[in-house]
Amino acid sequence: MSERLWRALAQRLAQGEPCVVASVVHSRGATPRGSGSRMLIGSSGTVGSVGGGQAEARVLDQASRLLASSERSTTLALRLDGSADAVGVCGGQMRFALRRWSVEDSAIIDAMLRDLAQGQTLSLDADSLGATAIDDLVPDALQIQPDPRLLICGLGHCGRALYEMAQPLDFDLAVHDAGSERLDPHQFPEASLWLGPPERLQAALATGRQRLVVLLNRDYPTDVAQLRVLAALPHDLQPDWIGLMGSRRRLATVRDALRVTSLDWSRVQAPIGLAIGAQTPHEIAISILGQLIAWRNRPESPRSAA
Repeated sequence: MSERLWRALAQRLAQGEPCVVASVVHSRGATPRGSGSRMLIGSSGTVGSVGGGQAEARVLDQASRLLASSERSTTLALRLDGSADAVGVCGGQMRFALRRWSVEDSAIIDAMLRDLAQGQTLSLDADSLGATAIDDLVPDALQIQPDPRLLICGLGHCGRALYEMAQPLDFDLAVHDAGSERLDPHQFPEASLWLGPPERLQAALATGRQRLVVLLNRDYPTDVAQLRVLAALPHDLQPDWIGLMGSRRRLATVRDALRVTSLDWSRVQAPIGLAIGAQTPHEIAISILGQLIAWRNRPESPRSAA
């Protein structure tokens, strides 16, 4: 988890609700989640997960105790090795740090969110996690990565399904469509909305975050126009990932139209999505999101441990 959890914390603190953030600060062997995984716990519910099962139940119990006390932090060590006092049989060990956040901490969280919105990776200290008593913290436990921007181009059935299903998956959502007369901005409350010609893509990608672009347009000339814009972007605004939907014939037509541009076609995932036989808009969205999650969690990704 990253920004969604911290945004939820900011909202709850603004409403006067104290919360606990539980972080996995050390994991060894086979465990359900790795270092850097987090969970928000408060009276109005939870956001995120530190692994589920009995381990998470113990974390929830510890968080409830912390909220009911005057203490600011606590730690918890759990074994999953099948022994008498273990909470599972995966074979590993986990250590958690739990930090209580109150209304007085709102300014800290707001500042964190502003930095993340600028694409900055945050490095917390042990005190911010409630982990001052733990001396073997790993870097992943201390870092918060900004969510990558996912720009969805084309808001037909597939684009809308992708927007809907991407919301809980830690992407900074942006949507673009040339047919502004057909769109109600209120239908996309969780995304920044960019309407108009393809040149608007440059503004939509003007961020310090990683940039992922998905082209789900109604017609291939729009694909061509948008890919021309992407190819001409300055180096510091180039997408980290581009995916294009279409049949083999449509993709070949788009590629032929772009031969005289500087676009490196090998960078374009076409056709987009995992090969799961997807047919409906939501099935197509699942195939695309699976591909995006695999890319985001690849071994060399800074987020792969979280």
